[in-house]
Amino acid sequence: MTSPLGLCGMLNLPQSPVSLTTPIPPNIMFDLDDSGSMDWEYLGRLAWEGCAYDPNFTGSYSSSTVCGSQWTGDPGLPSYANGKYLNFGYIYNNNTNVYLAYNPTGCGYISSTVGLNAIEACPAAGNADWRFFSASQNYMFYNPGTQYVPWIANCSSGTACANANFSSALDYPVSGMPGYTNSRNMAGFKYEVWIDDKGYSGTRPLRAASVNVTSGANSQVDLWDSHVTVVLNAANAQVYLTTYAPTAAGLNPTTTLQTTITDGGCYDVLGSNSLVRNIVSGGLSWTAQGDAGCLTLSQAQQNAANWYQYARRRSMAARGTIAYIMNQYPYFNYGINTINNDFFISVPPAGTTNFTPYINTILSTILNYQWQAQGTPSRSGLARIGQYYQNKLSGKTNPITAACQQNYAILMTDGYWYTGDSLPSGIADNDGDGVSQTLADVAYFYYINNLQPSWTANQVIPNVWDPATWLHMVSFTVGFGVLGNLTAGSNGWPNPPLAINGNWGNPFLTESAKADDLWHAAFNSKGNYVAAQSPTSAAKSLSAILANIALRNASYSSVAQNSTVLNTSSAVYQATVNGTNGDVEAYSLSTNGVLNTTPLWSANCMLTGGPCLNPVGRNATPNPSNRVVITRNWTGANNGVPFRWPSNYASYKVSGSLPTNMANFLANAPYTANTTTSTQITANQNYGQALLDYLRGNRTQEVQNGGTYGFRNRATLLGDIIDSSPIYVPAPYRNYPDSIEASPYSTFKSTYANRAPMVYVGGNDGMLHAFNASNGTETLAYIPGVRQIYQNLPNLSLTNYTHNFFVDGSPTEADMYFGSAWHTILTGYLRNGGQGIYAIDITNPANFTETNASSLYLWEFTDQDDPDLGYVEGNVSVGKVWTSSTQSQWAVIFGNGYNNSQADGYASTNGKAALFILIPALFNGTWILNTNYYKIPVGSGTVAAPNGLSAPYLADTSGDFTVDYVYAGDLQGNMWKFDLTSKNPANWSSNASILFTASNASAGDQPITAQPIVGAHPNGISYGVIVYFGTGQFLQTSDNSTSGQTTQTFYAIWDKLGSPTTVTKSQLLQQTIIGEATGTNGNYRIVSNNPVNWSSNMGWYMNLIESTASSNNGERVISQPLLRNDNVIFSTLIPSTTVCVPGGSSWLMELSAANGGTPAATPFDVNNDGTFSTADYVQVTISGHRYNQAAAGVQSAVGMTGTPAVFLSPDKQTETKVLSGSQGLGTVNENPAAGPAGRQNWRQLY
Repeated sequence: MTSPLGLCGMLNLPQSPVSLTTPIPPNIMFDLDDSGSMDWEYLGRLAWEGCAYDPNFTGSYSSSTVCGSQWTGDPGLPSYANGKYLNFGYIYNNNTNVYLAYNPTGCGYISSTVGLNAIEACPAAGNADWRFFSASQNYMFYNPGTQYVPWIANCSSGTACANANFSSALDYPVSGMPGYTNSRNMAGFKYEVWIDDKGYSGTRPLRAASVNVTSGANSQVDLWDSHVTVVLNAANAQVYLTTYAPTAAGLNPTTTLQTTITDGGCYDVLGSNSLVRNIVSGGLSWTAQGDAGCLTLSQAQQNAANWYQYARRRSMAARGTIAYIMNQYPYFNYGINTINNDFFISVPPAGTTNFTPYINTILSTILNYQWQAQGTPSRSGLARIGQYYQNKLSGKTNPITAACQQNYAILMTDGYWYTGDSLPSGIADNDGDGVSQTLADVAYFYYINNLQPSWTANQVIPNVWDPATWLHMVSFTVGFGVLGNLTAGSNGWPNPPLAINGNWGNPFLTESAKADDLWHAAFNSKGNYVAAQSPTSAAKSLSAILANIALRNASYSSVAQNSTVLNTSSAVYQATVNGTNGDVEAYSLSTNGVLNTTPLWSANCMLTGGPCLNPVGRNATPNPSNRVVITRNWTGANNGVPFRWPSNYASYKVSGSLPTNMANFLANAPYTANTTTSTQITANQNYGQALLDYLRGNRTQEVQNGGTYGFRNRATLLGDIIDSSPIYVPAPYRNYPDSIEASPYSTFKSTYANRAPMVYVGGNDGMLHAFNASNGTETLAYIPGVRQIYQNLPNLSLTNYTHNFFVDGSPTEADMYFGSAWHTILTGYLRNGGQGIYAIDITNPANFTETNASSLYLWEFTDQDDPDLGYVEGNVSVGKVWTSSTQSQWAVIFGNGYNNSQADGYASTNGKAALFILIPALFNGTWILNTNYYKIPVGSGTVAAPNGLSAPYLADTSGDFTVDYVYAGDLQGNMWKFDLTSKNPANWSSNASILFTASNASAGDQPITAQPIVGAHPNGISYGVIVYFGTGQFLQTSDNSTSGQTTQTFYAIWDKLGSPTTVTKSQLLQQTIIGEATGTNGNYRIVSNNPVNWSSNMGWYMNLIESTASSNNGERVISQPLLRNDNVIFSTLIPSTTVCVPGGSSWLMELSAANGGTPAATPFDVNNDGTFSTADYVQVTISGHRYNQAAAGVQSAVGMTGTPAVFLSPDKQTETKVLSGSQGLGTVNENPAAGPAGRQNWRQLY
């Protein structure tokens, strides 16, 4: 049996979903182009030859007005040297150049297909065409806006690759490899920044007498465009501006020295291209300093040296990209193949959990591989990976270890494949486009055909990008500098759109069609194509791709509903998670309870913009600066402000130190948050602004967009939503009497009768979100000022970000009276995201503006206010309590949660469970115990092994709209009863008592972590109430197990409401799960139906294990039950026993609330005939006895589920229960049964 963890130590609360801790890692095979061209140092865009602009380009004047053609940039931009037109694949004439054997001099070799020449050996060529040295034309060349870093690998045994030395940068940085002993003094290194200020009329540039230069940008890097030359010397940097005044006689350049930099300032002109262009346009001075993206001289020298040593060749970029990806995502099964089959490394064996040794082997292999002068057999290279996944490669172990495993190939190439390679049988015109054996056919063959039919079919989890459920290979293709004929649309695919069998071109006829074949291959296999314009963009695009690999859409929260009776506008709102991305989707239900599988809207799509499936079409990308985002005051004061970065953050210092949240926000800034150096303050100021903009949704600083700060790429803007259940808030709907407060509730109700309905949910992007329920647009976001939120908030921008919880708890809405007026408030908790409770005013969504931040924000309560507050894991409740003999006040009531004695500077000194009761109307900026909040500690606990109270249930048994009793469970299995009937709060602590202690084999082995529900005794309220709850926990990684688990139980405990009495298990009637059977609509359970004797029984219980089973499978209850129509309804959780079932599974149980036995009427339509009768009885034979009775439970068809949403049909003959599961949404149509409609539990006042 497992240990009662609540008693033996602190809970290990994870920062990722408990149910997603052991997924089967996907197989990812890199397919690396090892052809000779990968050695080159030039990778260009379309460009006209230099002679197209300059009549003097060839070295002698020519009266010809037309010269040269437009080049794709592969093998290199032609230039003139040694009396010849030459192609250049290299900038530097190093003896490690692969093609040196063909051209020992590095200059003079004429070839139309191979760039064997080096600019360094042909200086005339470089002098004639400055574009070789500009990253805007030569994507491989140094870009000052990119931070070049050493490879994330070892360059010698056990020693990580280190920064290069500016005075001795290595030709190749790996010990023992050619080039390691060659060094270059980078002094005198120059690069060019393109200024797009000229173009040409017509279709091409003309020279001499027909010179057709025009003023203004044309998005082409023209030879006569202005450019800024930066020369990095050992002790200074010189900056020149060159402009041109083209005439028939020539380009007439004018070059002027603009500045010389010798000091340590952070100069804009040494920084990003955009900064330099701003200087040229007059927006900044040539000596401007401190703007985002600036560099000091030493930083620029370091950056240039690192570029030379680690990034100047295509092969270097490929190595760095693979190392970067494996570092970012170290938990995948990586392998690698080269297209020429020079080496092949298999994925790690089954059961591998430590991937580091295998990653190191791959990195060591590719870093110690010497590129060869050979061709580009991309088709056979990709096919080899397909055969590997088919388990058809001789000598290779089967890489597929589960029927649901996802398998990927990532082809990285800089060239156009050749036709000399042979392909496996079966590869023909597989995609039906009329051209056989293309790369696209290879990709489609291994996508559409089951890779290994021996595995159980259709176990792969589909997603929005890839609907395939069979074992298949998805191909991602990366093309370095290859240019095709097709044009991309806004969705990244060809425009106009093409089908799989559309006219993608014939790659056997033209090289450009081969480039489009890369695109086609990705399209055919549901992958993505990356047309890499730079090594950095390739790495970051692949990072975005891998962010979605192996991440399944799942939901771990309950659904919200907008009605209780089905009508034409009924809808449910489901939150989902896909990796670090989340969504809220709205689904309609028909009046007969049929769930529409196509969402009405997707909040994520509306927030992110771009191509959307829900609703169909392209949404305009919202302006991040227009989002309404509020937070707690940066100063720590308990009031709200817009989430905006102050114009001078340093002004917030008090006694030399910034407020805690502001200092935490700047944790990853360039300099220490409390620096007093003005230039460092400026740099931090710019960083803080960029980070805040990023969190608001600005994406310009993401790595994939060339951001100066290199913030993490995001596929979408809405963060993952895991444990937060969305809540639907309509117009005020409660039936409070007008006499309950000084102002009539009916007036409040009518005033806001037409307010916009909203859906609220917490996200792990740091925000609580408000979405318009009609269309999914975000109207408000709120970032709690709890310190743990701000400690982790800046980490969301890190490229190596690992998951953290933020606003992971479910919100609660309530109408309450304070400040002489009625309000609708939203209050909630953070789960593992932080130790705090928050409240905002949502009375009128029309007021959701940042101008109103101070009135929208109400308060926060954290462990800094009371250290006995832990990580609250259950719902917050709202109700009125007596605070004096004449005064009742609205209160926010919650359990103190878990791990309150964690050593974090605000630790509990006793580790006890406690009930908190806040009185917001009395809050004036500071929480004061026994004045505006009360605390009732109970039971035992220690600092080493703290107890914790779960979500409370508020019961108004007297019907006066004030709370009489509160019930809540703790980790030790105690169900506590808090008697609040006294009008003197000083008496509340002494009136707390244990109603019941749940246990199976030993004390504390049945923790209570779910909120209970309370209903009247079956004989009437004069007999007291019944408290219904289940036991079990799912809080830490070790809870995600099915073996060796204590049997958990569902209880119903009678509280007679008199003097405190503790009920014992011996006083309870036992019911059992007799057996399970399969019906037309699924799997069902039947239970015993032993009669209850209220003269001796103080309730009943049911162990969550089938009567004949040897194992309980770890079944437990972690969500709140429902009471409805004489039945108690609850969901159980069973952790997954297989990696192919995400999350786990659940049973939806429906028992008689009176005795815990079989419901009076069959609740399930077992035979699916649309009616409820004895024909729906379940038949099970157990130990020779044949049972034929109504089912009392149905197994979820959508995995792990929580509390269902319940809709009643218009004719009141059917109930539809909507389940939000880890495998999607599902419905169960049930019999509403006999008994009064509606909830039979005592009023929770919210």
